[in-house]
Amino acid sequence: MKTCKEPGPFTTLVHGDICPDNVFDDPPNNTMHLIDFEWGFVGNALLDGTYLRMSNPTCWCVKALPENVIEPLERLYRQALMKKIPAAAEDSLYHDAYVSACAYWMLWRVVGLEDILETDVDACDPKFPLHPQWRPEDTLRRPRNLARFEAFIKVSKKHGRLPYLTHMAEQILASLKSRWVDVKPLELYPAFVGGVEGKEMGSDTT
Repeated sequence: MKTCKEPGPFTTLVHGDICPDNVFDDPPNNTMHLIDFEWGFVGNALLDGTYLRMSNPTCWCVKALPENVIEPLERLYRQALMKKIPAAAEDSLYHDAYVSACAYWMLWRVVGLEDILETDVDACDPKFPLHPQWRPEDTLRRPRNLARFEAFIKVSKKHGRLPYLTHMAEQILASLKSRWVDVKPLELYPAFVGGVEGKEMGSDTT
């Protein structure tokens, strides 16, 4: 989408692949490090900012996150963004960029739907072993694609953006659900099962 490749005031260097295994915690220095910038490009800053909302679209280890984890983290991201991109403080401009980024990730995955229409496939590269606690059935692609359609529809309706694309997404989602009647909703990451889900996170400030 043009609004993601030419995002005006939201133009920045986008990592584009901030999967959990590309983020390293550094407790002694109270910081975190990103690696693997080979998919980086100049584009909409909200492509990285909506990564959790859109279920880690470039990642093999995809699960769901509780809403009360996603929202505070997105607010923190916006607060940090405002320090360098003043337009992020304007709700209308921010929501335009935010919904466009969600649409980008939803459409980016649509191109692979044909591969899984008849049979779901493992999203992992067979050259690399899974984590010992990660089962092959956890890497199927259908649940994550349905989750991304649902996420885009939710945010586009909430902010009143891209109505025609939203209608298209709703039609595709309904069609896929009628074909994939046995597909279960995307499960939570194990760390949030019985933990953060249903509880409030701490302050939004750092």
